[in-house]
Amino acid sequence: MWIKHNYPDDVSWHLPLNVHTLRPGLRGAALRLLSNTHIRQWAASGEGELSAVVFWQATAAHADSLWLAAPKNADDSTIQALLAQVAREVIPPLAEKVIKAEIARLEEKLEIEEEIESDE
Repeated sequence: MWIKHNYPDDVSWHLPLNVHTLRPGLRGAALRLLSNTHIRQWAASGEGELSAVVFWQATAAHADSLWLAAPKNADDSTIQALLAQVAREVIPPLAEKVIKAEIARLEEKLEIEEEIESDE
């Protein structure tokens, strides 16, 4: 299992990584449902073979997690292309959410300031 190779137990013991939730199929889906784990996956292939997989895991913390599963001899350009695709799909929606939240916060602040000025 590539993910175990990339994140062996002696390294990953403190990481929020439960490899069982990354499993495909009904068993993995059930584990994700029961643990309230939200995951998206991207895969790269070459010559009809799976080359690498990236998992995006939503977390309750300030940052989500990206996990790479790739063989020892994985092609760097394949991994770079895969990560670039993930960045194109994940970063813009997250940035949009942050920008919209900031605009809403500023609009609320302006409304409060306008109310204060009108009361004076």
